[in-house]
Amino acid sequence: MILTKKILTSAALVVSAFTQTHAVEAFLIKSQTPMM
Repeated sequence: MILTKKILTSAALVVSAFTQTHAVEAFLIKSQTPMM
């Protein structure tokens, strides 16, 4: 049960991180400000 919770937690973290990265990418593309 603890193992399952760990897997779900890490999966949720990966999903949220991916969503945040995608949102940041979309924001940068929208604003068209090259940040390097």
